[in-house]
Amino acid sequence: MRHAPKSIAPQAAATFTDDEARDRVYDLAMTARANRRQIAALATALRVAVMRIADRGGPTSPFVAEALDLVEAWSRGERVARKVLDHAATGAFEAGSKYGVGSPPYENAARWVFDAVAKLAWMAATGADNGELVLTHAGYGWLDPGATALSRDRELREVYTRALASHATIPDAPIARPKRRVNLRDAAALSASREALGAAGSLLDRLGAERDAKQTATREKLVALLGRSGYAVHVAVVEFEARFGGLRLPSERNEDWREQGLYAIVGTYACVRSSAHGLPRGGESQASLQLVPILYVPSDTVVFVDHDGKAYAQDTVGDIEALPFATNARDALVKVVESLAVHAGAKFL
Repeated sequence: MRHAPKSIAPQAAATFTDDEARDRVYDLAMTARANRRQIAALATALRVAVMRIADRGGPTSPFVAEALDLVEAWSRGERVARKVLDHAATGAFEAGSKYGVGSPPYENAARWVFDAVAKLAWMAATGADNGELVLTHAGYGWLDPGATALSRDRELREVYTRALASHATIPDAPIARPKRRVNLRDAAALSASREALGAAGSLLDRLGAERDAKQTATREKLVALLGRSGYAVHVAVVEFEARFGGLRLPSERNEDWREQGLYAIVGTYACVRSSAHGLPRGGESQASLQLVPILYVPSDTVVFVDHDGKAYAQDTVGDIEALPFATNARDALVKVVESLAVHAGAKFL
């Protein structure tokens, strides 16, 4: 399971400019592609299409306007989170889906143009090659009374061609990704985890692992959380949390593994607070073991520790109960780290 960030649900007004997300997440799709100029030109053409509908008394939408603003900001190289673009696309699509095939001409035009705006935002967010589809749908909604479908499409494409020329200052070369800040507290905690793993500690660096102090807690907070969640308090769990809680282990060779949730969650505090697996406890017949989760792997696997400190693992999709995995929590973590290094496309492979 991917431990993706919680969604930013569209609100009653256009609220897609999530400043916190912009500061935290650079739109990594931009760094891998060289089509910013094309997307900027498409946004210009679609803005003209939207204005033609509004000038003739047709429907407008703040979600569509916001989506175009975000796409244009993205094309200029500003920090726009991918999830923000995605939700902007959803808002634009829903704005157009209100109008059916049999709607009056202006509403039908809005349906096509708003859908084109949604596809453009998704194009920026995901890297899909939707340029031709965007133009085709916008052409269906290009208002020009008395003109044929072919002439309307030609006129729209002329606007797009002129926009390409006007955006000549936007380079097509990918933009360098800004370096992430190093948190000294997190770096020190990662160093402690590396040392506690012994010979396997070097694999943390090769994987590109991180340790986030905000995803772990003191013994008192952990004990309180376990009590509220109905879990037993095992010494092995508390000790494991102190040494390794808050670790994030990338599971794929992907620069935006954080934003896409492509990492293993380490530590009971982070596992219990995550919504990835609810409150797992192993199989129905394993209550006497008092299993407590210590690690979630994106492949739907949960690693537990029992009352004696032994580690178990359960594929929550295929296993009806947790199976013996390692003699203790540390050895279980070593096995997971080694498995990720071999199978997950780690940076050193």
